[in-house]
Amino acid sequence: VMKRTSTLGLLLVTVLFARPAVAADEFDALTHPVKATLIADTDAIVPGKPFHIALQFKIDKHWHTYWAHPGDAGSPTRATLEADGVTFGDIQWPIPQIIDLDGYVSFGYEDHVLHIIPAVADAGLKPGQDVTIRAVAQWQCCKHGVCIDGKADLTLTLPVRSEAKPAKQVMFAAWRARLPVERDDAAAKKFIAAIEQPTAADGSAKNELIVRWKTQPPSNVRWLPVASVAIAVEDIKVTDKDKVTQVRFSTDVFDAQGVPGGVISSLLMFDAGPGKTVGVNLPVRVLPAEAAEK
Repeated sequence: VMKRTSTLGLLLVTVLFARPAVAADEFDALTHPVKATLIADTDAIVPGKPFHIALQFKIDKHWHTYWAHPGDAGSPTRATLEADGVTFGDIQWPIPQIIDLDGYVSFGYEDHVLHIIPAVADAGLKPGQDVTIRAVAQWQCCKHGVCIDGKADLTLTLPVRSEAKPAKQVMFAAWRARLPVERDDAAAKKFIAAIEQPTAADGSAKNELIVRWKTQPPSNVRWLPVASVAIAVEDIKVTDKDKVTQVRFSTDVFDAQGVPGGVISSLLMFDAGPGKTVGVNLPVRVLPAEAAEK
């Protein structure tokens, strides 16, 4: 059986201001503010069938880890997974919290977060085997301007059976409900009438988004682009008028080929009621497709 390896969350972000750093080796597994574990939504692996694992963080009070794009500072969680006979998908990022510390805004998670990762078992696995999933997780956590880099070598062993029972259903369901949705999902269409990206006279996409709402704009509308070492997205301005939200931004492209198809991922966030935040995945064109291919 071939060994399948997946490297997840390889976004590198430049820290925009200096923070005191504390070496990770000053903390052991008991004293580190983030406790990392690897869990699954099943009690066994069934050959040829999909399942999910998750990187679970339990985070001490006042500390936080980071989303795919950390904001003004920080570094996102990364995980490299491997297992004989298992293929892994991409890490899934729950809708982040907005963390404002002394005017510096970051996007991340406090208290507890589950990063769900889809997986598929090879059809060639045989019942009676055990499969050990190995993960190397790396993260940064911060508290009041002090940041700690964390790392954990994690393992999870599951038996291979012809049938499996669900595990940790409530926890996985709660975190699936906090994942962003696509723009044609019912949760988005309940509020959004249309999303447009205007074009310039030459046909190129403007650095602008127009969100047309079915009613008045919801509160706390935010647009979070997923930046990378290939492109910086800056000067974001979000304004509301009547039933329209306008997002304007600027870009600084360092490597056009590092922006596949000239499109970046982004997240449109807004409040949909007490304690309910909706996140909508939104691909945005920042370069002509031909420019990204050169």
